[in-house]
Amino acid sequence: MQTSGKLQEEQHQRELQRLGNKLRELERDKNLLVATLRQEGLLSQYKKSRAAAIHSSAALREDEELARPLPHSQASKAGGQAYNKGSLAEVLDELQALSAAVIGDQEEADTNREEESE
Repeated sequence: MQTSGKLQEEQHQRELQRLGNKLRELERDKNLLVATLRQEGLLSQYKKSRAAAIHSSAALREDEELARPLPHSQASKAGGQAYNKGSLAEVLDELQALSAAVIGDQEEADTNREEESE
């Protein structure tokens, strides 16, 4: 029984590492996209689209959770899976928060540059 828990923990750690690598890769791609948009003068349009996407994503997630409640018998069986899904959901929430923070920092930097140029 103890080895099963250890295996699950190792699997969880590998999944977290994989997600961390994916997060860094996505951040790198996003930074390249933002730099390109800024260069082309399309950054404000991107920010509006991104905010709308985050809002609709959160709404869809809430709708899915409300539409699929687990029966009591399945809820007790899914205890281990809920831990993994919960962890993934937390990572995704952190990713969205980081993205929003980066966009906010970029908006602040853009505003400061505009004020300095005036």
